[in-house]
Amino acid sequence: MILISLFLACVTPQRVERSKTRTVLGTAYLSEGNPSDAIATLEEATKLNPRNGDAWEKLALAYYAKNATEKAEKAFEKAIRIDPTKAEYRNNHGLMLLDQGKVDQAIAEFNVALADLTYRNTALVLNNLGQAYYQNKDYEASITTLTQAINRAPNLCQARFNRAFSYQALDKHEMALQDFEEVITLCGDVATGAYYHAAEVLFALQDPVAACNNLRTVIREAGRSTLGRRAEAMHNEQCR
Repeated sequence: MILISLFLACVTPQRVERSKTRTVLGTAYLSEGNPSDAIATLEEATKLNPRNGDAWEKLALAYYAKNATEKAEKAFEKAIRIDPTKAEYRNNHGLMLLDQGKVDQAIAEFNVALADLTYRNTALVLNNLGQAYYQNKDYEASITTLTQAINRAPNLCQARFNRAFSYQALDKHEMALQDFEEVITLCGDVATGAYYHAAEVLFALQDPVAACNNLRTVIREAGRSTLGRRAEAMHNEQCR
C-alpha cells in the first residue's frame, strides 16, 4: 500500500494531462475501427495515470474488439473500481457481458447504470436492459423497459425495433407491425431489417401483398448481403 501511494503521488499534473490526451487519441482510434493502435495508446494513458478510469474503460473495449476477453474484464474492473457508479462504465461492461451470453450479470450492470442520475443517455441503457430481458425470454419486462426507453427518446429506433421482437414472441403481431413500421418511418434509410421483419409479421397477419412489397424493398436495398439473400429466398417461396 505504501508503494502504491508513493507511485500515485508521482503522478504530476503534467502526467494527468498527457494521460487525458492519450485517452482522447486512443478513443478516436477505437472509433475508427483500429483497436491495435487504440490499445497501445490507451495502455500508455493508464501508465501515465493509473487513476484514469476513462482510459481503463476504453482500453477494455479495445481489448474486447481484439477478442482479449480476460484483459477486457480486468480493465473494466479497474475502471469500475475507480468510479463504481459511473453509468458509462457499467453500461459498456453490461454490453460486453450480454455479448458473451452472461445475461443476468448484464442486467445487474444495466440497473447500476440506471442509478447514475447524472447520465444523460438513460434511454440507451433502458434499450440495452430491454434487450437483455428479451434474451432472458422475459418478454413482458422487455416491453415495459423498452417502452420507458421510447418515452424518453421517441426517435430511438433501436428500442422500437427490439420491442417489436418481444411483441412477436407474445404473438402480438399488430403491435409488432406498428413498431416495425414506425422504425421504417423514422429510420427507414438505415433500417432495411425492419422491412424484412415487418414482412414476416404481415404474412402472419394474412397480408401477403404488403409482405411481398416489403421483401422487394429489402432485395433492392440489401443486394447480395445475407439479409438480401434471405429476403429473396422468402420472396421466391411466398410471393408467387
